[in-house]
Amino acid sequence: MTTRIKICGLTNRADALHAADAGADALGFVLAPNRRRSVTADEVRAIVRELTPLIATVGLFIDASADEIERTAHRLGLSAVQLHGAESADLCAELARRGLRVIKAIAVGPTFAPSEVELYRAAGAAILLDSPGGGSGHRFDRTALVGLRGPFTLAGGLKPKTVADAVRALRPAAVDVSSGVERALRTKDPTKVAAFIRAVRDVDREAV
Repeated sequence: MTTRIKICGLTNRADALHAADAGADALGFVLAPNRRRSVTADEVRAIVRELTPLIATVGLFIDASADEIERTAHRLGLSAVQLHGAESADLCAELARRGLRVIKAIAVGPTFAPSEVELYRAAGAAILLDSPGGGSGHRFDRTALVGLRGPFTLAGGLKPKTVADAVRALRPAAVDVSSGVERALRTKDPTKVAAFIRAVRDVDREAV
């Protein structure tokens, strides 16, 4: 079993290249405007050009149109698009029909229902489960996921010291971290990034 690891909220070349060198499987960039970790398409394109093709690149969008998402994804050569707003299952299905790999973020809060997960899966989207207001660094009540079927990416409050227990308990297909490996807003801490990746890989080896 290999748990895929995504380092998200990257804002600069140095942090992205370090995350890749440290063993991350995927790098995430916030392409929605006016967010704390927003970057421009030109900034992402410059970074992606320096990455090996073996590293997946994911663009995060919030309530953008299908045309805008498709245009940006092709321009940047993104591996997948991650939707973090109120996007419908129909929009996910439309993007999938256009040949894009889609990740739909679902907030796990008081109104969370597994049926929502199944709705988006049926539309062709992979699932990412996060705290309300993604990128907050807050952990949600993970007991809501007990018994949840099918693969998912776990986000929300993960840190180098807590990710191992989360992976052991829930066995997600992937984990996603942003604020949990930051030195300061918009700047990753190389030591935390390496420790996070090492913790996940240690759990993977336990399962062999």
